[in-house]
Amino acid sequence: MKRIILCISTLCLLSLLVGCNVYRKVTVNGDRSFDYSEYSSFAWLPSADSTKNNAYDNSTIRNNTRLFFNHCMRQRAYEIDTLAPDLLFKLEWVNIPKAFDYAEIGSVPTWKQDFIDNWYHNDFKALDEEDIDYEIKTKEFAYGAIILNIFNREEKRLIWRGVAEGNIYDAEKIYDDLHPAVHRLMKKFPIKVKKK
Repeated sequence: MKRIILCISTLCLLSLLVGCNVYRKVTVNGDRSFDYSEYSSFAWLPSADSTKNNAYDNSTIRNNTRLFFNHCMRQRAYEIDTLAPDLLFKLEWVNIPKAFDYAEIGSVPTWKQDFIDNWYHNDFKALDEEDIDYEIKTKEFAYGAIILNIFNREEKRLIWRGVAEGNIYDAEKIYDDLHPAVHRLMKKFPIKVKKK
């Protein structure tokens, strides 16, 4: 019995953790011939801050994301060098408003519900659309993506791009998923975390 309770608790915890993920899909593309181990410093290129400054994209989110990337790069023995960095990072945000319509079924009077429950599928005239009470509602959300572009400063060319994307139904979840999303991206970075 204890094992069953433990298994159920573990599954519930995992579903909660997975459910908080906003940026679920992670894709990367890069120059496989580039030798990242020869480089040890990076700096951030300025990125245009959002003019909208909304819940999906604002200076706090951007700054936190840069700090998380800084942490991940320090774990890989890279240091920030604003004078002569080896690599240049540029952070991009994509937020596209979207919406979908859905039917919300309202309360059905008892006599109508009995009629619906006893409806025979061959009796096409027995059930009209008006017999079901519903309202069409619209759910708004945003398609969002964090894009990290890494350039070789000397050659002035893009050498790696990582994208974390997903549909954002609750803007507050972005803050919960920023750090994990950055880690999901950096797991696919060619240089792995240095063991101490």
